[in-house]
Amino acid sequence: MSKIGFSELANSFAARKLFFFTRILSILLLAFLAYASINFSGQLWKTDFANVTYSAGRMVEDGKVTELYLNPSKNNFDNSAFNLYTHRCLELMPVTSTTAFLYPPFIALMAKFFACFPLRTAFVIWQSFCVFALLLSTIFISKTTNKHWDSFFFLSILFGPVFHLLFEGQMDLVMVLLPLSFGYFLFQRKKAILAGLVWSILSLKPQFFPVIFLFIGSYAISGRLKALYGFTIGIFSSAVINIFCFGPKIATAWFMLLRAHVVLSDNIYPASRYLVSSLPMKLFEQSSFEFKPVLHTLVYFFGTVLFVQALFLCRQLIRTAKTDEESVAPLILILGIAILPIVARYLLFYDLGVFALAGMLIFGVKSLRANKRLITDVFIAWILMDLYMIGFISMKSASIQSRILIALLVWIYIRVFITVKKYRQELANHSETSLAG
Repeated sequence: MSKIGFSELANSFAARKLFFFTRILSILLLAFLAYASINFSGQLWKTDFANVTYSAGRMVEDGKVTELYLNPSKNNFDNSAFNLYTHRCLELMPVTSTTAFLYPPFIALMAKFFACFPLRTAFVIWQSFCVFALLLSTIFISKTTNKHWDSFFFLSILFGPVFHLLFEGQMDLVMVLLPLSFGYFLFQRKKAILAGLVWSILSLKPQFFPVIFLFIGSYAISGRLKALYGFTIGIFSSAVINIFCFGPKIATAWFMLLRAHVVLSDNIYPASRYLVSSLPMKLFEQSSFEFKPVLHTLVYFFGTVLFVQALFLCRQLIRTAKTDEESVAPLILILGIAILPIVARYLLFYDLGVFALAGMLIFGVKSLRANKRLITDVFIAWILMDLYMIGFISMKSASIQSRILIALLVWIYIRVFITVKKYRQELANHSETSLAG
């Protein structure tokens, strides 16, 4: 056997061993989640599913819809009707814990389904929905690449933020990752209007809008407006649905809560500051009250400049690609995900689960997979995020500083931005060479 042949065989064997190991570890983690949900139901009050989604569903079931949202003038969640109701609903929840319902009325109506079951059963059902949403997401992305879905699925389970999403029972896998993946699949199938319609589901978690604004915006200013049309129709439809759920009064109460920036309070999670995962949120959290108005202006100005810079880079990328506009879509979506922690006003650690989609594209798209430097960066970032999660789970929260995570996320954005810029230049050089030939 030649030296080259032996090397290829060794690499193939190592790859199979790695895949087998990750699959077994992922299955064990899923089994652990199921076991913990069933056998440690007394601790479920700590999950976001229990003290937000399930409690909202119970509230709707009990006919207390009018008490879902805090009056913005009170600006205090401690004595809100929702917080007091949640403590009655979850008897083991400590008095010092505070919760709030910040989602639109449609989510509360959806949560009513889970209120029909005991908390433990409802949590297992919801986790099953989340795992299925992740599975569908990996299938959609696999159909746009030459990779099989199982590689994406099992590796995603091992990604710290995704595991944290499942552990907390958060909604991102269903309301963010699945719509983004399905919309991307439709866009690559040249169904841009349907893609925009699907992406409008992100209005249920508006902190993720920067991802899709960059994607749709860059194509729109390049003259490709179909996705924007679909997105606009979807946003209008979402508004109508939320109004019809419980009436315009409840929908207005939710909107006023957003407008008053109560949902963006820097003190919603005083005991969980290690979860803070966006640069603006971190800066506002650490600033004194008198400096916040000036800081708001500076941070929003800086974020706008960065976003516009990324927007016009993507526009150049699309124009350089000319008629093959779908070929640069993966890079634009990855850049949109990477910029999210730099410009989003509100983002927590589990929200970084959306980076699993960026990882799928980087490992799945042939031209990106050939970029060994980018692959190395992604692997390092994945390991560091997992270590960060292990750190805040195993240590006291005060021992983990979110500025470490923020620095990592800024580094990721810089690396992705440089990669996109280099790719655009290579594409331009290739076009010039073709014309010269």
